[in-house]
Amino acid sequence: MKLVIAVVHTIDRKQLNRALVEGNFRSTKLKSSASFMREGMVSFLIGIEDAKLEDLLALIRDNTQAREEFVEEPQTRTAKFAKHRTQALEIVVGGALVIVLEVEQFYQY
Repeated sequence: MKLVIAVVHTIDRKQLNRALVEGNFRSTKLKSSASFMREGMVSFLIGIEDAKLEDLLALIRDNTQAREEFVEEPQTRTAKFAKHRTQALEIVVGGALVIVLEVEQFYQY
């Protein structure tokens, strides 16, 4: 048995949740946030049998999408007083970070 942790951007949350339900995958959602951009994230915790792991990974891959966005460079304390313009940074948002852990024992009461 595996525990899959899928950290997903809020943009992809609803689509992935719908696909999990339709695919009969049970999950628990936890709100979280990314430290760099402080954007909303959702962590899905999914317990799954080993035989269904590849199906789940394909479902996550098909229902999340990485996107490129431009954001203003965060200002430092000294940059606030400088008379130069901040530069836009190109970053990747969305998609999913997936962690697969081996489960030694599982109980459901």
